[in-house]
Amino acid sequence: GFTLVELLVVIVLIAILGSYVVLSVDIDQESREIEATVQQIRQYLTNASQEAILSGYPVGLLVEENSLIFLLVGEKQWEQQLENETLPVVSVTSRWHMTLQQDLEPSDIAENDLGGKIVPQALIYAEGYADPFSIILTGGADDSISYSIATEGSRLFSVTMLEK
Repeated sequence: GFTLVELLVVIVLIAILGSYVVLSVDIDQESREIEATVQQIRQYLTNASQEAILSGYPVGLLVEENSLIFLLVGEKQWEQQLENETLPVVSVTSRWHMTLQQDLEPSDIAENDLGGKIVPQALIYAEGYADPFSIILTGGADDSISYSIATEGSRLFSVTMLEK
């Protein structure tokens, strides 16, 4: 037979291994979720480019800490289209945050501004090109995972996992 101490050691080892498996599955699931969100953002940016070409008007981008907002030209100002299914507001969980990196100065965008309360941070033009920019998603344990969705001005948006 087995002694009580041997049984307790085996139970403790099983518990430790079980907790490791659970943590590993949680991390993998979060990683898959953010990868899906990154691909979704890339598709919405492509949709925005197509929208700009088809409508003949630029599409503006506004990046906040946890969301990406698409802006369309209204009567005399930029407007967020709440009912637009092809360009919805894209949100990430509070464990992740978004930032916009670009070469343009705020004054460069202001020249393209129609006025109003909402001002885009980057534009996708009706001619099919965009201001060069990168949307960076950072999160995970200790902000250890980052993705970049970027364009150099063409209609193509690339996705890159950034190493920390």
